[in-house]
Amino acid sequence: MGIIYDTAILIKAERNGTDLTRLLNGGMNGPYGISVVSIAELLHGAHRADTEARRANRFTFVENLCAMVPVFDYDMEAAKIFAEISSSTARRGISIGINDLIIASTAIAHGYSVMTINKKDFENIEGLHLEIPPSGE
Repeated sequence: MGIIYDTAILIKAERNGTDLTRLLNGGMNGPYGISVVSIAELLHGAHRADTEARRANRFTFVENLCAMVPVFDYDMEAAKIFAEISSSTARRGISIGINDLIIASTAIAHGYSVMTINKKDFENIEGLHLEIPPSGE
């Protein structure tokens, strides 16, 4: 099973200056990728940076990430899964952010799990397999 990295792990890596190769290859044996939603969230953060230097560093981080990692588009299959998940969680009275639902539905559509440091954001999504990094990275 492949892994889609959640945005929170990527933000933490960027803030801590974590080497992307180390992060992405840390003990993994399968394919990996990221959702296009994570790219949008990272670019949003780059545009909101409080200094030009920080903005430039964030844009460079996103460019390097996109060069190293497959980016999964939000497609029709993921949209169908999104609709099923969002209606199911709403019926159960559970509120999950739209971006997290799109990341999860993209992972499920591709048969991937989601690696995250924010378990609470994803733990109520039926059919999603979660990976929590042992080091909390």
